[in-house]
Amino acid sequence: MEDTKSLLLIAYFALTSFLIVVSFLKLNNLKKNIKEINSITKHTDLNTFLGEIAASNKNIMQQQEQIQKTYSDLRIIAQKSLQKTALIRFNPFKDTGGDQSFVLCILDHTDTGFIVTAIHSRDGTRIYTKDIINGTAKLSLSLEEKKALANAIRSQ
Repeated sequence: MEDTKSLLLIAYFALTSFLIVVSFLKLNNLKKNIKEINSITKHTDLNTFLGEIAASNKNIMQQQEQIQKTYSDLRIIAQKSLQKTALIRFNPFKDTGGDQSFVLCILDHTDTGFIVTAIHSRDGTRIYTKDIINGTAKLSLSLEEKKALANAIRSQ
């Protein structure tokens, strides 16, 4: 019986010693982490440090909201901008040299915009415009204008 008590006492002492050593190691690790936090933040007060983190987080959230608003505004502007283009150069007259005449089609994302046609001849250059609404023109289009419109609609 006495051997059992001695064995239990030794086991108790060993377990207690083990727990003290583990606690000491954990405490040293915690102290090291606190020193590291203090060296980064230059503060010794944990509440001040956490307050700064909360303020920084709030600032980041406000900046994110502003960025999202700006992004939404830019999407609206981009949808209204002219973004699809096509250029066709051609020679309308056999007796003039080069493809100096052209058709330029410029559209927005709804395929609304305009066509500019410049016809160059020996006597001068004439420029015409035609409105395009949702991919169709109210006025009749030449072959080159139809090609430019189709190319612009397909472009991104």
